[in-house]
Amino acid sequence: MAAVMRKMSESVKGVVAKRAAQKAGVAAKKQLIKDGEAALQIASTQVSTAKDEYETQLLKEEKFITSKMSESRGVKVTAFAQKWEGLKREMKSNDIDYAKMMGCSKNSEWTCAT
Repeated sequence: MAAVMRKMSESVKGVVAKRAAQKAGVAAKKQLIKDGEAALQIASTQVSTAKDEYETQLLKEEKFITSKMSESRGVKVTAFAQKWEGLKREMKSNDIDYAKMMGCSKNSEWTCAT
């Protein structure tokens, strides 16, 4: 009988030890899950921050490009306006010269001494 009691006692100790090991395993797995969730939260925050920084940088670059294009357009418009004014002066000068030349011809004869 003592042998049976000893065997049962060892069996119970074995079951208790397995149960304690399983509880420790469950606790370790729960801690691992908590650590994983914390790491996931940190990663999500970093992704969100990176997206915000990317969008901010993209907006800055678009603003810079737009301002450079505006500056370039302004320079081109100014250059065109100056060329256009030069052409208008030249055409007006040609019109005056043509009018003078037309005034020099009477009855198909050249009357101006230029």
